Amino acid sequence: MTDFEIAYNKVMGHEGGYHAGTGANAADRGGETYKGIARRFHAKWNGWEIIDGLKKESNFPRNLKQHSQLQGSVNDFYKEHFWETNKLGSLRFQQLKNKLFDIGVNMGKATAATFLQRGFNYLCRGNTASKLKVDAVIGAITISRINQLNDNDARHLYNLLNIQQGRHYLNILDNDSSQEAFTRGWIDRLNLINQS
Repeated sequence: MTDFEIAYNKVMGHEGGYHAGTGANAADRGGETYKGIARRFHAKWNGWEIIDGLKKESNFPRNLKQHSQLQGSVNDFYKEHFWETNKLGSLRFQQLKNKLFDIGVNMGKATAATFLQRGFNYLCRGNTASKLKVDAVIGAITISRINQLNDNDARHLYNLLNIQQGRHYLNILDNDSSQEAFTRGWIDRLNLINQS
């Protein structure tokens, strides 16, 4: 199994299936969603055309799981938009790849990059020469500095990513009570990607 597949399988276990964006899921800002891909934010994803066709069948949405082209499109979407754009394959620590992929999927790739750079800088307190520029881009310098960490500091960085992710969820809840329906799922997400 590739590094991407490890991270993808962990995150997809949390993303769920099809949600129409109505009823119990009406508070979801993404609206209609499949496997975490929100139509409102990713209207040009080619999977929507497949889904719209499958809606005409009597066994919708159960028929989505059996459609191999759709499942391949989901996989390709996540690999392109959240794995490759953040260059996660260049990092050497699988637990960091898993966590950054999860944050990117749930909060955006720029947020994942920002959390990584801020987290690294927290570890460098007192050593300003080693600090990273927080520019929300995982580039060559960020990759090099992260890959030079020892296993213990990589574990600390993982925990700092988790802390920032949790703080982000709490800020959302403090400012928008309509999102309280997602509290338990967000808490579960913090424990989703373990260090193994």
